[in-house]
Amino acid sequence: GTSCATAKESGRNRIHFNYRSVEVAQRQSVAEWIPIITDALEEDRFVLYCQPIVPVTESRASKVRHYEVLVRMVDRQGEIVPPGKFIPVAEHYGLIEDIDRWVLNRIFDHLQHHSNKEQRFAVNLSGNTISDEGLKDFIVNKFKSTGVSPQRLQFELTETAAIRHFDRAMDFINALKDLGCYFSLDDFGSGLSSLGYLKELPVDYLKIDGSFIRNMELNEVDYSMVSTINHLGHIMGISTIAECVENSSQLSMLQEIGVDYAQGFLIARPMPLDNLR
Repeated sequence: GTSCATAKESGRNRIHFNYRSVEVAQRQSVAEWIPIITDALEEDRFVLYCQPIVPVTESRASKVRHYEVLVRMVDRQGEIVPPGKFIPVAEHYGLIEDIDRWVLNRIFDHLQHHSNKEQRFAVNLSGNTISDEGLKDFIVNKFKSTGVSPQRLQFELTETAAIRHFDRAMDFINALKDLGCYFSLDDFGSGLSSLGYLKELPVDYLKIDGSFIRNMELNEVDYSMVSTINHLGHIMGISTIAECVENSSQLSMLQEIGVDYAQGFLIARPMPLDNLR
């Protein structure tokens, strides 16, 4: 299932796109997206949104306000294009690294001009971007040239991407954690990993895949998955984030289980980064 209308909202829609199911007619429209994305990059027609990640219980409340950064395309008419339309194509045709770099440049720019130390932003990196040898130096140099504090940035890797590019991901995570950045493992539980990998990856947060959250009040297995992932994270000293929280019964179940943070429409919809105060 697509995770919490991931196509609409999560800002990347990584593993949730099945090319085999794309009909021939649609394939042509996929190809049509390539110049659209390329033009948008050339014309700087992307915009950042952000969605709050908040403590599930008051006791976890801290001064740091935490947001996930989501990218949207703006078409030539000024309309917002949802990520489900262009991110899967960008990933498939090798344009995602350019989009990820655009996002990084833009978030560094924002952080440099908004010195609110109590805001931390989580940026998604695709597997292709992680496997790019120049990425680590690019980010390290951005910190040097902008003077932005590494504590204000967090990187989200999907479970699948981290494992597919395991050595590169480990190297990247270790280097940037040494600087003071944070890491989360995204879509956890939906990917192809064995739990053994989790022991190796030094992440700060586990994001429990939204497909489990969405059905947890209806389905005992999904409820147990959320509970198990949460328990596992906590044993390993990793905080947990529930994605796609959409109603208050889900939230009270998360409180009962002891999940640390929540993100989703119940908390707040994504909003333009520039609207943040």
